[in-house]
Amino acid sequence: MLAEASLDVRLTDDSGIRLGRQRLDLPYLGAHDIRMVPNTFEAIALGNLSSTGFAYMTGYVDGIKRKNDDSFISMSEAAGAPGSGEGLAFAGGRYKTTEGATVGVLYQHSFETFRTLYGTAEYPIVLDEMRTLKASVQYTDQRSHGQELIGQFATSMASAKLELQQGPWAWRTALSTTSSNKGIQKPYGNPANYLSVIVEDFDRAGEDALLLGISYDFGRIGSGDLSLFANIVHGDTPDSGINSSPDQTEYNLTVDYRLREQWAERLWIRVRAAYVDQRAYLQGNEMAKGNDFFDFRIILNYEFDLFSG
Repeated sequence: MLAEASLDVRLTDDSGIRLGRQRLDLPYLGAHDIRMVPNTFEAIALGNLSSTGFAYMTGYVDGIKRKNDDSFISMSEAAGAPGSGEGLAFAGGRYKTTEGATVGVLYQHSFETFRTLYGTAEYPIVLDEMRTLKASVQYTDQRSHGQELIGQFATSMASAKLELQQGPWAWRTALSTTSSNKGIQKPYGNPANYLSVIVEDFDRAGEDALLLGISYDFGRIGSGDLSLFANIVHGDTPDSGINSSPDQTEYNLTVDYRLREQWAERLWIRVRAAYVDQRAYLQGNEMAKGNDFFDFRIILNYEFDLFSG
């Protein structure tokens, strides 16, 4: 299956149209690249590139080829409506100041299934030459509409994050809360929650979650640059009722080593480990056991130019 094949038309120096099979990288609509074959989309997209100031993107998506699929299917079928053939329209904008303050909004309209409204804002505060505090918030609202092919529902999620950077160190904390009606729907990839980590997204129905994290950049060690970050995330969900699920805690660690010498200057080695501890919970009238598990990954990335000169 040819997953990517598109035509790019430049309209101005920083704007253009892309038509065909392509990657997208938007909240709830993206490649969700976890080093497998990424999601790709049959779409037409119009937008511009701008590191600061106003940037926008709008378009229509007819189908998706998910990571483990052999062919493209309609967006409504990917959302959970077998045999349907509906697409998705989207439009979004972002404004970023030269100081780094950012505001963005994105609307996605999955025809005859559900719609998603997403908003985010970030604001950095320079405390002194060594310390910067960044405050971030995001909000998601999802509602079924039209023929409601995947059922009637309305749900939402809000999250906030504070991160303090001081030299090579960074400390962060974040929290989120999800409506008790239903978990956040993300059939098209790219979960959008500050507490989405290696394994879990912490956006189940009625889930309140808290994250504590730390990062450290060791700088040059031997032939490359070494850094690491670690997180602890706890999610609390209803212990009984229709949306009951196990409370869970995820502990994870990521170590990155980027080689900087000769042939290996584009080689990036990433080692990731995560342990998820799930508690027992009441399912109907019986206690159900959670699933504890350990996840370990070694990822090798190497960038190269297929055609040069």
